[in-house]
Amino acid sequence: MVPGPFEPFARDLAPGERAMTVGAWSSLSLETIREGSGESFEEAWGRLWREFGERGEMESRQVLARRLARDPRRPTAAGLGLLYELFAVRAEGRLVAVRDHTAIVVPRRSAAAGPLAVVHLSHIVIEEEWRGRGLAAPLRALPVDAARKALAAAGVPDTDAVPVTLVAEMETGDDREAARRRLSYLRAGFRMVDPRVGYLQPDFRAEDAIRQAGPRPVPLALVIRRIGREQEESIDGAELHGLVDAVHAMFAVDVCEQAMRPVREAAARMPGRGEKVALLGLDAAAEIPRSAVAVDAAAAASKQVR
Repeated sequence: MVPGPFEPFARDLAPGERAMTVGAWSSLSLETIREGSGESFEEAWGRLWREFGERGEMESRQVLARRLARDPRRPTAAGLGLLYELFAVRAEGRLVAVRDHTAIVVPRRSAAAGPLAVVHLSHIVIEEEWRGRGLAAPLRALPVDAARKALAAAGVPDTDAVPVTLVAEMETGDDREAARRRLSYLRAGFRMVDPRVGYLQPDFRAEDAIRQAGPRPVPLALVIRRIGREQEESIDGAELHGLVDAVHAMFAVDVCEQAMRPVREAAARMPGRGEKVALLGLDAAAEIPRSAVAVDAAAAASKQVR
């Protein structure tokens, strides 16, 4: 049982977290932030920015405000339905965790393949005193519910029949926080796409700064959970391209074309249809030597793993 405000999301827990017993979550409240203004929004965005902003892994408050205002019933120019959610978890009114994500509905892909939902897990921060209590588990379940809501908004009649994949971007370095964040997902049953595919996140700086100095994409690893397929140990290149294309299309709504160009070029070099890319569990991911992982954008863009 998942007590407190997270009980409605218990069925969406990752496989490695369904048997967890947790403590005093009944003392917590879950706040859905619906507008890109006001004290709750500023506090939540500010906490995320302190964690991720200096690393270039956090969008501006203006971008997040626009995402909150977007109507998932109105597709983007690329035909995608987008639902952005921002949550604050509080203990006696004090902020103890923040989670945000975007559910992306990709329309019918062919006569044989219907829509799919990809949820980009943007950021999660849990304050030190609440780490190790299992709070990350329900925060990783919230995006599954977001996928259903986005599919319903897109007019999909049977939301449970549509494939859903959660996609997170993570640092591959060995610093304490990066390692802890990565291990938390892998222990829950998420899998890491072999990082040597050379995935890049776009430069989130202002367009003027990018124009003057050129784009600075950020090499990151992809960690995914394919709902109902968590035990599979590889992914076909075509499916990987579909996930990456969905995430990049979501970014492109708010990021300038100059910043998107190098990340798309890197994605184009990833393995293609019929080529298998390893999905690494906890043990396998730990064995990849850090020297084998690209640490600059140029190297990341040129690597492939087959």
